[in-house]
Amino acid sequence: MNTLIDTDALLGIFNTADPLHKDSTALAKKLAKKGVNTLILPTTLCEFARLASIYIGVKEAQEATRALTNSALPVLEITEDLTKGAVSIYEKQTSKKESLFDCYVMAATKSFIPLRLDLK
Repeated sequence: MNTLIDTDALLGIFNTADPLHKDSTALAKKLAKKGVNTLILPTTLCEFARLASIYIGVKEAQEATRALTNSALPVLEITEDLTKGAVSIYEKQTSKKESLFDCYVMAATKSFIPLRLDLK
């Protein structure tokens, strides 16, 4: 089984002051224990690096980004089809809270991740 990590989850894991730190960390450990393969998009890594530099500091963001890129997280390729799917989803958004970064995650989830929410 695969899962796709997004920026909010990464910020929750790396930012100990984040209200979701405990839950994000626990979920990451649970997924790893169950052998769930966690994937990341390059766009997520970029968004995370930017926001992490604000929330945890530049040096810490650089260290976290290095740790992520040196980890076993497979990085999904940004293809033309994925980009078209993300832009299509983005064009339908009505909230400024849903960025193109979010739409890449949505499009990748539709393409690569079968929905299964059995985490017990």
